[in-house]
Parts: sequence; C-alpha cells; structure tokens
Amino acid sequence: MHVLLAAALFAAVLLKADWRNWQEYHTTMLYIGLCNLLYNLLCQDYLLWKYKADFLLNHRLTDILYTAIILPFIVLLYLSNYPKNDKKKAGFYIMKWVIASILIESIYLISHNLELKHGYKFWMEFFFYPCMYIMLKIHHSRPLPAYALSVAIILFMLRYFDVPLK
Repeated sequence: MHVLLAAALFAAVLLKADWRNWQEYHTTMLYIGLCNLLYNLLCQDYLLWKYKADFLLNHRLTDILYTAIILPFIVLLYLSNYPKNDKKKAGFYIMKWVIASILIESIYLISHNLELKHGYKFWMEFFFYPCMYIMLKIHHSRPLPAYALSVAIILFMLRYFDVPLK
C-alpha cells in the first residue's frame, strides 16, 4: 500500500502540482523530511506510529519512502495548489487535505499497514493533520516562526507521550 500511495502521489504531482517550479517549495519539502527524520530519531525505541512493510522489508525502509518521496510529494501538491488571498477557501482547502489524510490513514489502519502505539490514538489525528498542514503553510511563507513552533510542538509531544530519550 505504501508503494501504491507513492505511485498515486507521483501521478497526482505530474497532473496537478506545479512541479516545474518545485524549487519554490524545496525548503518546505526538506522541512517535512527533517521533521519525519527527527521523529524517527527521537522516538526510535518508542514509536507512536509504525508502518508495516508491504513490498519493503521493514519500517525503516518504508519510512525512508515517506521521508524521501511521499511527504515531499504531499508538500508539492498541497502548497502549489494552496488558495491565494482567500482565507475561507484556504480553510476549506486545509480541511479537504485533513479529511483525505484521515481517510487514507483509516484504510491503512483497517488493512494493518499502520500501527498506533504508546498511547497515540486515531482521534488524535484530528489535531495532528490540521497542525501539520498549517505548519507547512507557515514554513513556506515564514520559516523561522515555523521552526520555533515546531520545537514547541515537539517538546509538547515528547512530554505528553512520555517519550524516553536516551
């Protein structure tokens, strides 16, 4: 399923994203990869969610697929179609992405391609995804405040889930 998602996002990027101007979104594509790698580093022995490998051998290889391909494609598709100068449309746009992400995650959970662990529950995604998509937009337009907010969010999550840091 993970490889299928990557292929579907690749097709969507080719058809719908501003892939010719990918450089405009490059720093935010790196930002989301950095966030994902940081999650995996800090939580390596205490993952809150874990991908089940399909064609790939294990969680780490599957997560590399997410870090290098899936998440950057999401950023490119999301930001290149973000409504400009219309807060109401932007709000609906974010909610559309949140709903789509939750639906995809539901399929992953039902098919056992994703496991939630250590107190992380599905209902928390209704807070995680809006936060993620808003942070992507903030990072794209104002990276420094996004980094500061990211540190605060990371510290909160580490503390809330009592992640043991070694």
